[in-house]
This record gives sequence, structure tokens and C-alpha cells, in this order.
Amino acid sequence: MLVALSEHLDPPEQVIIRGQRDAAGQWRDSVAQKYSPTRQVFAIETDAMGLPAALADKRSLESTVAYVCRGTKCSEPVRALAALVAIAG
Repeated sequence: MLVALSEHLDPPEQVIIRGQRDAAGQWRDSVAQKYSPTRQVFAIETDAMGLPAALADKRSLESTVAYVCRGTKCSEPVRALAALVAIAG
């Protein structure tokens, strides 16, 4: 119950990266360089099929983008790697 309370008070962070395989992997690796025990990072290819609705709604645009989510609230698409590293840092 303490873990549930902790996650309620300070929801874990999810970073959802959508893009081509190489670019999404590079973004994932850059975010992973800063340790955060409550962060989950998902690098999902642009053409991935069969995703749950919560992930499928986070689409790649004309290039690689990321969404930073806490609890049930997600940011607008982050379009630059430097901005993502600053936000997730």
C-alpha cells in the first residue's frame, strides 16, 4: 500500500518515443543516460501495429517525437532530442 500511495503522490514518468528504429533508439539511449528509478522509456517504431490505445494515440509526426507522461497526463509532442533530454532530465 505504501508503493501505491507513493505512486499516487508522485506518479512515475513514462517517455513514449515514436519514430524510425534508429532515431527512436538514439532518443531512448539519450534519455536513459540520466538515471531515474521511476521512469519507463518506450521506443516504438512508426509503423508498429497492434498497440494498446494509450500507446497507439501517441503517433509519430513527420519525424521522431516523444511524449512525456506522468500518471494519466501527457505532454504535447516533443520534437527535438535536446528538449526531451531537458524535460526528462
